[in-house]
Amino acid sequence: DSTLKTSESAEHFGIYEIDRREDGSLYELGRGAMGVTYRATDTSLQRKVALKIIKTDIAERSADARERFMREARAAAALRHENIATIHQFGMRLETGQYFYAMELIEGETLDERVRRAGPLDAHTTIQIAQQVTSALTAAEKHGLVHRDLKPANLMLVSPDGETGKNKKLLVKIIDFGLAKAVHSQIEAKSLT
Repeated sequence: DSTLKTSESAEHFGIYEIDRREDGSLYELGRGAMGVTYRATDTSLQRKVALKIIKTDIAERSADARERFMREARAAAALRHENIATIHQFGMRLETGQYFYAMELIEGETLDERVRRAGPLDAHTTIQIAQQVTSALTAAEKHGLVHRDLKPANLMLVSPDGETGKNKKLLVKIIDFGLAKAVHSQIEAKSLT
């Protein structure tokens, strides 16, 4: 696994400490092509976050790739929308050169998990999800950003009682916007100021 480099402090990334499960294993939330996301604690503010650690080979490609990554990260962090998980911080672990970012921890289930658990969505729920995702993507486009990995596993469904039914108010949060692609350099520069 090229995500976590072995050391005695492998679970510390700046002010973030990866949580452990009851069995002592690291509290992994998800794994993808770019890296692994863990549940972690912001030790400064004492809040739970989702901490995505970018695979080391991605960070090691070139100085230009690292600069582009940080530029796009700043633009993504500037996004504020009720349907986009807020990014709190981007950083680099100096000891290993690994990039990471901390974002709002969303409790709920992904659209992918929901469909696997309960089957196809009804029309009302599908429309609610589509409207919220469209609103979020429109806001991102105004910042010149495109989510590069939009899929059911990156759409978190949140409701007060944990269930999504016909008459339930459903909140959709797009996660993993930290790897968004800036599509217009003019807009990108403007969104960073």
